[in-house]
Amino acid sequence: MKTKYRIGEVEKLLGVPRSAIRYYIKEGLLSVDKEDTNGYYYYTKKDLRNISHLIVGRNRLELGLVSSRSRTELESLEDYHKLLYQQENKLFEQLASIRRSIDLLQIYERMLVRIKNHLGKFSIVDIDVFLYFPGVLCVEL
Repeated sequence: MKTKYRIGEVEKLLGVPRSAIRYYIKEGLLSVDKEDTNGYYYYTKKDLRNISHLIVGRNRLELGLVSSRSRTELESLEDYHKLLYQQENKLFEQLASIRRSIDLLQIYERMLVRIKNHLGKFSIVDIDVFLYFPGVLCVEL
């Protein structure tokens, strides 16, 4: 069984572009041994695990790269659970915000459908007055 992998092998194994791997190294998110004789980076199974943590953390858990890296350094299950719990709360807050936006969009959609159904009764000016100065145009749509 292999113990060291070159970047092309890592790219194929993990489905991660080599540009991303090089970026992680450049940013200090990944430390990889460089072979003195030829200058190539060689990746160990631990490096593959760390790259996987970076990718999963960023793409699936929506953690930032720094949080994804810190995930690889956590030693206790309690700390790991805390990080995941915090991210879960953050995602639930984002979900609630998105739901509020969807609700507002649905209100606008219903309003526009009602306006469209009554366009023959009102001019565009009447509709603008109704939208931007509610209460001025006292008609029931």
